Amino acid sequence: MQAQYSIGDVGREGPLELCSLCLAKNCAKGRSKEALQINRDLDNIKAQIIKHYQHLSDREAFVTAEMVRNSFQGFGSEYETLLNAFDKDIASLKKRVGKDRVASTLWAMQRSRKDVADFLQYNLRRTDISMLELAPEFIKDFAAYLSTDRGLANGTIWQRCMWLKGVVLRAHYNGKIPRNPFAQFHISPNCKERAYLTEDELKTVMTHEFEDTDLAFVRDTFIFVCFTALSFIDVKELTTDNIVEVNGDKWIIGRRHKTNILFQVKLMDVPLQIIDRYKHLQEEKLVFEDKEQKGEQEDGGVYQRVSFKV
Repeated sequence: MQAQYSIGDVGREGPLELCSLCLAKNCAKGRSKEALQINRDLDNIKAQIIKHYQHLSDREAFVTAEMVRNSFQGFGSEYETLLNAFDKDIASLKKRVGKDRVASTLWAMQRSRKDVADFLQYNLRRTDISMLELAPEFIKDFAAYLSTDRGLANGTIWQRCMWLKGVVLRAHYNGKIPRNPFAQFHISPNCKERAYLTEDELKTVMTHEFEDTDLAFVRDTFIFVCFTALSFIDVKELTTDNIVEVNGDKWIIGRRHKTNILFQVKLMDVPLQIIDRYKHLQEEKLVFEDKEQKGEQEDGGVYQRVSFKV
């Protein structure tokens, strides 16, 4: 008969003859070098288990064998697991949605949590992992998994890794783990250079006649943004109450959706004409009806996809 024997990074790993074990005393028989090493490792484990038991006894009214085992393996009640830490951060973020965070931020963190769980199952065949087991190679392997096995773009990989890195960093700051294993990990999003329209291209878009009314609406709201510097969500939420007259001039006064910072924008002739053009379609005080703010202009000499982040 044989048994499998493995103790961390020391000792022996491989088949071990049961006849060389003293089951009554839970030790290896003989005085060979291998037997002595095995017995030293077993004595070390016994000492650690006793230490964990004593530590639990000082804090708990009663101690079970499972509690000692979990503490020895890094899953004790005072320790943190990775997905459990994710869940706590997600629960905290949920309370902030609608106040100083938006729902899309919560979705991004939940998506990252799912990717980490899938990686644990795919790469380690585990449902969770103790924070104490995390090593620098974990996040490197996670990034490689997202790239090779999931086929995600570099910007998305960067976002997923930053969420993971943030969860571990907060656990370290809160004293859950003695060190931050990902402190030296760096990854670049490799953002693409932002495209832009030249003045001539912008004039071409402004003067082009579109047969498709929806595409014409996209063009007009895009031009509106060019003259007001508002974001997509700010234009989407713009109401007639935000447009006020000051000393004979029309101004947009409101707060940024993302930062809640007050802004004031003077309306020039072009954006005023666009507002008047769609005044008959206004509903519930919204200046622009809700449509997909994206289009593609292939006529009139402009050959690129036009969006709020052209």
